[in-house]
Parts: sequence; C-alpha cells; structure tokens
Amino acid sequence: MLNASPTQEDYLEVILRLLDQRGNARVRDIAHELAVHKSTVSAALRVLAAKNLVSYAPYEAVSLTPDGRNVAEAVLRRHAMIKKFLVEVLAVPEDSAEATACRLEHHVGPAVVQRIEAFLSFVHRSPSGRRIHSEFRRYLRKKGKAS
Repeated sequence: MLNASPTQEDYLEVILRLLDQRGNARVRDIAHELAVHKSTVSAALRVLAAKNLVSYAPYEAVSLTPDGRNVAEAVLRRHAMIKKFLVEVLAVPEDSAEATACRLEHHVGPAVVQRIEAFLSFVHRSPSGRRIHSEFRRYLRKKGKAS
C-alpha cells in the first residue's frame, strides 16, 4: 500500500464518502466534513496530488486516482471492521465505537484486521462463539458496565 499519513488517509476517506454519497467532492465539502479551513484542504490536496492519490485543480471537483481509491477503500474497510468488533463483540456504545475506530483505523495493520474479521465470523457462525458473546454481555450487565 502507498505511504499516506493518518491525516492524508482521513482526506481520502472523506473524498471517497463524498463521491459515493453526492457524486462529487469539492474543497468546501471536504473542509466541512473535516472541520478545517478550505485553505488547509487545498494544501492537503496538492500534497495528495503530488503522491498521485487525487486529481485536483483549484476550483474544480476532486477525484481519486486508482491508487487513492485503493487507499481510501482500505481505510474504510479497516474502520468498518474495527467499529463492528467494538460494537458487536466488546459492546462499546455506537458513538464511542465510531470515534475509537476513527483513531485506530490508521494504526491497525492488515493482519490484525483479518484476525478481527475471522473472529467476528467465528462469533456469528459458531454456537460456542455466540454463547461467549452472550455470556460477555451478561457479564457486563452484572458488573454494571453495559452500554
């Protein structure tokens, strides 16, 4: 995978979401999503364009290059898997799981994501996995730590 910083990954993730939701990604929309100034977005897009991760020209919509799309999709997959693990296995409240997944997605490697995915599959398919899941939730309720 191409080398992108966590901040650059956040930009790519937002651009991909905007493209999927609205069909385009503009500097002002990216700035709004990330709660930063438009000038900050423009500077970041120039860096991403230099890395061949986005196609960007001032006052034009932004698009992802194939490499940029690959990075963004990988980040979204990691994010979704981490959030799912936090919510479904650890019973972390949804909003807390979302915020935590945003931070962890940049630091969890592919092997860990694959292991999380395998564990989730096990929990959902295996009678013993489902039982452990139920027992853990019961344990949390008993300890007063349930969401």
